Amino acid sequence: MRRISYVMILTGVVLIIAGVALITVIVPDLAVFPDDVDVVREFDVEYLTLLNPETLEFIEIGPEEADTVIIQRHVMVEEVDGDGTLIFEGQTLLHDDQPLQHVEFRYALDRRELTPLEDHPWEGAPGLWEREGFVIGWEIGVEKRDYTGWNEDTRTPVDLVYAGEEQINGVTAYKFTSSRDPEPIHPDQVEVLGLIPELTMEEVGQLASQLDVDDPMMGMILRTALPGLMEAAVRETQNIPDDVEEVTVPVQFTYDYDGQYWVEPTTGALLNTVKYEHRAATFPPEILEHLASSAGNLGVDSEMITDLLPLTVSEFRYTGTPESISGAIADAQESKDQLTLFGTIVPIVLAAFGGALILAGVLVYLRAAPPLMTQTNANDRR
Repeated sequence: MRRISYVMILTGVVLIIAGVALITVIVPDLAVFPDDVDVVREFDVEYLTLLNPETLEFIEIGPEEADTVIIQRHVMVEEVDGDGTLIFEGQTLLHDDQPLQHVEFRYALDRRELTPLEDHPWEGAPGLWEREGFVIGWEIGVEKRDYTGWNEDTRTPVDLVYAGEEQINGVTAYKFTSSRDPEPIHPDQVEVLGLIPELTMEEVGQLASQLDVDDPMMGMILRTALPGLMEAAVRETQNIPDDVEEVTVPVQFTYDYDGQYWVEPTTGALLNTVKYEHRAATFPPEILEHLASSAGNLGVDSEMITDLLPLTVSEFRYTGTPESISGAIADAQESKDQLTLFGTIVPIVLAAFGGALILAGVLVYLRAAPPLMTQTNANDRR
């Protein structure tokens, strides 16, 4: 019986150690960004204004016909190196299944904190550059506080403001908001987005001819005189010699947005996004000032020139499709269930069963022990 008690006690101790090991060793390995992620989420676009950089023609799609416009977001783990991971993200804007715009990014992130790595083996990968804050999701174990995110267009950190709890399809989510007024788009991002950093005078005229203005005099200037006025403004303000035949005008771009994000707090999974994005083009202020003055000499109110700019080149608002939201919730629930199972339920069961075995083993040992021998005084034997 004593051997049985020893086995029971030893087994109980092993079970308790196994429960502790699950919490301290196994669960931390589970609480990372998975190495097999390969998902596509879709977002409904409510309306769209987009300048085609190749044809310099505007695509205008109103709310009544925007059900043909979606954004596809493809996220995939490409490589894993210890606690680091290289994640690919492709964003495609589609109209009637035809791509209107496509951009790709790569992120070298810490698998636990989901923040950018300073040292990693993927230097030089396309779409990978230095970033700060969250770029593709939140950390595992989200807190009710503000975080730092990343603005890809301006390539600067931004605030992700905690805005309370909300229910999404019966799941508790933390809501975060972020917004910024128009700021200059980073020159490198201008290239990534396929925007045009400079225009020829012919292209200036082509763009101007598409603008709707109520004033007849202004309309005539846009159609006929603007390229010449623009060339004169560029030559004078940029000190371009007369012997330079081809003159281009530099274009500056700005970006502003307003975003709302719903995050599953246990896993940090992004369940849904509702976001307004706006990009606009304008010209350097000294060129605009010269241009407005020239238009004023022709009898046109100079403010009418400046009121035309900044010119919207991209504007839309989007939200996750019901299918994508359901898919994100299902993935988050699967990860959450796994963390709960191995981080809470199994350790508690192991600890309870182990404790019960130890107690039972002690009882078996006590019952199997020989009775206490007492010696009687010889004087009592009579």
